[in-house]
Amino acid sequence: MTPIRAAAALGAALSAFAMVSCKTGDIPTDPGSGPPVVTELTCSVNGTPGACTLPIDAAINSFDVTLSSSSCNASNDRLRVVAPVEKDLTSDACHESLNKHWSVDGPFTAGSAIDVQIISSQLERAPSLVATGQFPNWTLTFEDGGDNDINDVVLSVVAHPS
Repeated sequence: MTPIRAAAALGAALSAFAMVSCKTGDIPTDPGSGPPVVTELTCSVNGTPGACTLPIDAAINSFDVTLSSSSCNASNDRLRVVAPVEKDLTSDACHESLNKHWSVDGPFTAGSAIDVQIISSQLERAPSLVATGQFPNWTLTFEDGGDNDINDVVLSVVAHPS
């Protein structure tokens, strides 16, 4: 099983950026005050963070994305699937009901990948969207950059093999 596909070459650059842009403690911010920023999936492979996708190891009929928890006050956190198809799931992930469920119908072939992004306002820190898990179950954790608690939106992604 392939846990996550990563572009490890970006790892050093992301680490350097995170160290430069991170501060400690909660910093009050206006959730809508910054320009829009696209937050791509990242994961850690052998301790190095980098861009990644969720590999589809066997043919699937569909996959589901479910909002497991939310603890953010920001608005306009747009949740999108960008591969293997493009689909907007919500325009405000922070204010959706818990256990909100979105289905993305296929079929999708083995060897393809699921990719998700969140578009939100830039706050005090750079936002992050971290993936963990392996086919067919993953967890995605979004930090909007306002408080660094790394739990602003937690999503589960479950693929349904054919």
